[in-house]
Amino acid sequence: MAPRVHIALAALAALLALGGCERIASFFGGDAVDGGQPLDGPEVEKAAPPDLPSGGEDPLLSDGVQLPDLLTRPASWSTPISDSAPGRLVHAAATWDPSRQMMMIYGGIAHDRVVRGALWGFDGTSWKSFCAHPCQLPGPGPLDQLGMAFDERTRELLVFGGTRQIEGPPDLDALWALDSSGTWSKKASAPGAIRILNMGYDPMTRRVYVLGVDDYQSVYSYDTVTDSWRTLQPAAAPSLRSRGTMAMAYVGAGGLGATRALSNTFVLCGGRSGGGAVLDDCYAFDPRVGSDGTYAKLCDSCSGEARAHGRMAYDAARRQLVYIGGFIPGRGELAGTWISTDGKSFKQVEMTVPSARDTSAMAYDPVREAIYLYGGNGDGCYSLGGLSPYEKNCGDTLVYR
Repeated sequence: MAPRVHIALAALAALLALGGCERIASFFGGDAVDGGQPLDGPEVEKAAPPDLPSGGEDPLLSDGVQLPDLLTRPASWSTPISDSAPGRLVHAAATWDPSRQMMMIYGGIAHDRVVRGALWGFDGTSWKSFCAHPCQLPGPGPLDQLGMAFDERTRELLVFGGTRQIEGPPDLDALWALDSSGTWSKKASAPGAIRILNMGYDPMTRRVYVLGVDDYQSVYSYDTVTDSWRTLQPAAAPSLRSRGTMAMAYVGAGGLGATRALSNTFVLCGGRSGGGAVLDDCYAFDPRVGSDGTYAKLCDSCSGEARAHGRMAYDAARRQLVYIGGFIPGRGELAGTWISTDGKSFKQVEMTVPSARDTSAMAYDPVREAIYLYGGNGDGCYSLGGLSPYEKNCGDTLVYR
């Protein structure tokens, strides 16, 4: 038998041992049998995120092989766009949309003190307008201090809560869903109205969760298939603190660091107590434990900077949490970047980037292995010199990779 035939048979046997038919299909250019749906966004080179939506095996560690530079690749911030298309916004909600393969943002307050109702997407290079202000009706309309998530089961972009006034009240309980055709539909109202909140999707339970309810003592759970809500009372809830003032990220299937800690859990840090003091503790929320989920305290002095209204994202490629910004009473907004590979301690890796700000829009792009940060408010951003705090709104877009 010719040497080339021997080589081909050996390669085929290796593929069968490592993953069977799916790997063979991938090897010969066929479609992977993963139950996924086609994407309607632009094509990109790297289509497989390191964090599996199903919570299954991590492809980066499949077959017992770990990429040598997985946890050590350096990352830094760059600013590809200095005058971004959405304008200078604070309180805009953000989430990653795998169908459009973009970070999507909605709502917020512009520097002219107008509550916006526009939908934008960012692909790592440029912004695209999906719905100009004000978005067509029916739809969510102008919203401030809202929440946003993507439901992987229904492939819908969800917009929830908020207020139509500058920093409210009244609060809203409406949930809106945007399908792949660009059509908005109103869903069941939540058990209560809320603005300033944390919102995310858990692929393990296939539910959307709204945290920050009742000063973080309660959680709203939403099932998109049945269009129904539940109010949860998780065990070991954090100490009382103002709603939505904690930074939150969902740690995917890959977990944190070499030990893959805290996989498939929500991590929340910081916040502001009812008395006004800012905090530096972190908690994990696992909705799979018990009937209503449970919290677990991770640390007390986690980053060395007590703060409220910071932002956090899970970097699946590097298995780390990236924590930025926030507000400190009497001191103002916070600059810099902190990372953690265990959720219990954060190391500051940037002193001045991003510039001082809070309440930014932030999301992780698993396709391009990058974190996107947009907007916010702070002394580190351009100021018109006026009296309105919104004249300190940021209009830059930063990329961390």
